[in-house]
Amino acid sequence: MYDYNGDRLVRKFLPVQIYDVHGIELWLEELSAQGLILDSFGFRRSAIFRPGSPEPGVRYRLEPSIFHADRETPESRGRADWETVDYEKNAEYARYGWEYVDNIPRFYTIYRCRDQSAEELHTDPVTLGYLFQRICAVHITWLLTLSLIVLSHLFQRFVLPSAGHSASLLFQALDMLAANPLCGVFYLSLLAWFFLLCLIDARNTRRLWKLRRRLADGIPLDEDRRYPCSPLWNAVAAAVPVVLLCGLCITFILTPRV
Repeated sequence: MYDYNGDRLVRKFLPVQIYDVHGIELWLEELSAQGLILDSFGFRRSAIFRPGSPEPGVRYRLEPSIFHADRETPESRGRADWETVDYEKNAEYARYGWEYVDNIPRFYTIYRCRDQSAEELHTDPVTLGYLFQRICAVHITWLLTLSLIVLSHLFQRFVLPSAGHSASLLFQALDMLAANPLCGVFYLSLLAWFFLLCLIDARNTRRLWKLRRRLADGIPLDEDRRYPCSPLWNAVAAAVPVVLLCGLCITFILTPRV
């Protein structure tokens, strides 16, 4: 990929979870030592780098993004102001050798320092805990939404078997799937994948909640512990349900009606 000036750019996906602050910092520093200098943060939790001369010793630090309620304007009223750049803070940090690079929307502001003698940035664990609280809220909301969908489906199926024409059409379709082996394979595989993702997300939410409580007590994260994230797994997790759903729909459409 290239920018508007024709300079080559390299996109890389995060190898660690978004809440692994130290892991992201170490990853950026390792790539900098290899000659990949962070340019900006892209979509889907990926970073864009400019190839250049190796810069060993460069430090990257992430500070949690804080909602700026005092910066609300008539144009931004009604939406969260997470991405507003804090120019005053950036200028203050620049005096001590820390350069503002970019931000990860709703998560972090990224700073870089090439001066090894510059004073270290310090982030209060309690402040970082607010970020973990927001991430936990997203995970819990997702799990509750899926749980309500499943419970609603079961309630209509077993408690209100004659709830209405739309419900009866749904279960007629499910009965037809059960009568077709290939449709049944796609349908059961989709359900199994759905529950597997729910279990994985529930485990991650429990781990995040424990980390949030640790930070709320003022205990910093263990800098030596990593929380890996496989870009390949994320791609598979998103592609598998799409493939199964497409196969289910195609098989259902091609199934002869009796």
